[in-house]
Amino acid sequence: MAVGIDDLEQGLTDKAPLWVWLVFVVGVGAISALLYASNAYLLLDANQGLSDILIDVLGKYLALVVAVERATTVFIGMARNQNRVHWTVRINGIREVLEKQKVSIKELKQAFRRERLLVKELAESKRIALIDDVPEAADKNDYRGYLSATKHEYEFQRARFYSICNRDVALIVFVVGIILAALGLSLFRDVFQQTPAPSAVQAGLLRLADIFITGGLLGGGSAGLNSVITKVSEYTNQK
Repeated sequence: MAVGIDDLEQGLTDKAPLWVWLVFVVGVGAISALLYASNAYLLLDANQGLSDILIDVLGKYLALVVAVERATTVFIGMARNQNRVHWTVRINGIREVLEKQKVSIKELKQAFRRERLLVKELAESKRIALIDDVPEAADKNDYRGYLSATKHEYEFQRARFYSICNRDVALIVFVVGIILAALGLSLFRDVFQQTPAPSAVQAGLLRLADIFITGGLLGGGSAGLNSVITKVSEYTNQK
């Protein structure tokens, strides 16, 4: 079923009602208060030496996420590299023709025939949109227009390819982060004091939160972590 502009705008602007978030926050707060009142968990305190080791802690996770991210990128690249080369070669071929100072109509026709065959093949397989053909008595501007539209379509598909690759890398890194956190990697161990020991209920809730937060930290990629380290480093150097 086709999706209209109105549907897209509605999807972009729709948000969960404020009362849903309000109920969620109040519910979590009420449950936490009841558990605390029944001594089901203890209040946590941040590591007293956290400000001194924060850069080292973040650096440790940065080194880990860079390793996981790079390995994942290599595997994804091996699986998808041919598609990237295909789009890049086609774009460069058209750009070479269009950027010539003096290009003959014969060269434009040759490039047009070559790309039209490929466009029809790709359009039939629904990989790209079909581009309007040139008129029967076409001139240089008609051929240039067709080639320019084709190049833009290829560039869009290449950008889409990179976007899909980035999404796959982020997803795999997040899953690996969840697995590493489940195997024992713990951000909370660096951030919170280890004494007094939490209750069994709190220990379970903390470990569950730790797994998802640590996995999300790694899944955020090296760019985000590097930005955090830079800002923290600048803040500590100002002291």
